[in-house]
Amino acid sequence: MGPVGVPEMVVIFLVALVLFGPKKLPELGRTLGRAISEFRRAQSELKATFDREMRNLERETESPKEIDRGYHYDNYNYDYSSGDAGTYAEPYGSSTVEPQDSTVTNTATISASAT
Repeated sequence: MGPVGVPEMVVIFLVALVLFGPKKLPELGRTLGRAISEFRRAQSELKATFDREMRNLERETESPKEIDRGYHYDNYNYDYSSGDAGTYAEPYGSSTVEPQDSTVTNTATISASAT
């Protein structure tokens, strides 16, 4: 079905004139015009709401990616199979110098109940 041409419009106008009469036809035209304009306005509001929500969703899904870009991932090689293999295979206490752990501190804990 193609668009309505001029001959079809004339036939529709004549049928409407016969059915509704010349007094009701302008009122019917106004009502039809209001209905079409209301439909177009509702359609544009729906499209604007849809576009706004899509932008919000894109922004929400994009923000974790931006946060993720800020982190630096350290890719260290933890392969101990090469290099100083002898230092890791020695039994406990056989070396003369023991490595010190810099994170451990020996502090005395003093509490109020101590005598």
